[in-house]
Amino acid sequence: MNNRAEQEPVLKPYLSRLGAFSLALGTSIGWGSLVVTNNEYLAIAGPAGSIAGMVIGALVMLLMARNFFYLVSTFRDAGGVYAYVKSVFGYDRAFLISWFLGITYIAMLWANATSVPLFARYLAGDTFCFGQLYTVFGYRVYFGEVLLMLGVSLFFTVITMNFKRLTQWLMIGTAGVFTAGIACCFAGAFFLEKSAGGGNLTPVCSGHRSAQADSDDCHYHPLGFCGV
Repeated sequence: MNNRAEQEPVLKPYLSRLGAFSLALGTSIGWGSLVVTNNEYLAIAGPAGSIAGMVIGALVMLLMARNFFYLVSTFRDAGGVYAYVKSVFGYDRAFLISWFLGITYIAMLWANATSVPLFARYLAGDTFCFGQLYTVFGYRVYFGEVLLMLGVSLFFTVITMNFKRLTQWLMIGTAGVFTAGIACCFAGAFFLEKSAGGGNLTPVCSGHRSAQADSDDCHYHPLGFCGV
């Protein structure tokens, strides 16, 4: 009679270190990281304040990553946070944390999905702007963009469920293009600013007003644009 260890399926990793890094990079940086930083953080805190805030956030994420590394090394299971909580605190708390994570993912899903039509408007113009459905705070929602968002979401869902190796290389490729694009934009902005004498970097800290005052005077766009 086979013992329990022989009956349990053996987990076979398919992500390389580069693939895992690309997945972590892609899930932590999105449209809001670029748009909100430009429209909100720089206007309120200035360049130095924005850099300080991002450094503090990066340190917090490194601490969380170190904790997850310990959990992954201790509890070798594919269940993620659910498996870790179940192993330490039992099934009841694992059930609660599963609901919490589920609600968190649902709350974030719409924000990430709606970035697809925004990119389409920048890259393809009004190609998908047909079949207007309704208007929210001056922002028009079109049926064509809804179809585009659903189609892209379904495409990547099928890819990630059925083609793991392809998913890994797709993540590595997109993360590489993203990193190279950000590096080129940063280098270009740095040299342009240097040739202009650095006037756009002053004041280094926007300390003449409080964050609450700037927030009260700012009219927010439902998708994160400030000043619309």
